[in-house]
Amino acid sequence: MGQFSMEKSAPAGSDLSGNQQAFVNLPLESLDLGSLKSRLSDISIMEGATEMTLASRAA
Repeated sequence: MGQFSMEKSAPAGSDLSGNQQAFVNLPLESLDLGSLKSRLSDISIMEGATEMTLASRAA
């Protein structure tokens, strides 16, 4: 059966998009609700955002 090898695995985080990286790296414990909403809004329109997300943001 297939065995997991650390030598063959990709570097940590290499499969995450920029949006996912930005979300995972949010300092949740130090953000107030308003700042969190603003940061999430910024992340939602980063490169790679879906057409649906961009359209709902424009409405």
